[in-house]
Amino acid sequence: MSFQIRKGYDDTKSMNVPKGTMVTLLQLIVPGNSSFMVSHFANYVNDIGAWGFIKWSVQVNSVPDETLGNVMDQLGDPSNPRQLGRQIIALPGDVVEVKATNLTDISTGADFVAGVSLKGGYGRAL
Repeated sequence: MSFQIRKGYDDTKSMNVPKGTMVTLLQLIVPGNSSFMVSHFANYVNDIGAWGFIKWSVQVNSVPDETLGNVMDQLGDPSNPRQLGRQIIALPGDVVEVKATNLTDISTGADFVAGVSLKGGYGRAL
């Protein structure tokens, strides 16, 4: 499926992810007159010790993407997100979210800052 972009999208968000919790780093609702495509992705943490304890999940309508639904390793860099081999397409009214889960134990774990960078655009699938 190809995609014609009418308006580009480029956003970076980060926030504290308390131990044992999941947060929504980014959320958007696709307008009724458009579709949305994710073409690039990057994730990052504030502490190198967080790798392996933070899980990122890109979801459309609460369904994890088959490629980016369970990301545990670094992909890309916030200043240069990695181009995806397969674009993620969301249709009008769909909810696109990126969630981060801190897998450390609630009693002995640590809070971490996690972030995400997404690029893509609004337009229509051809």
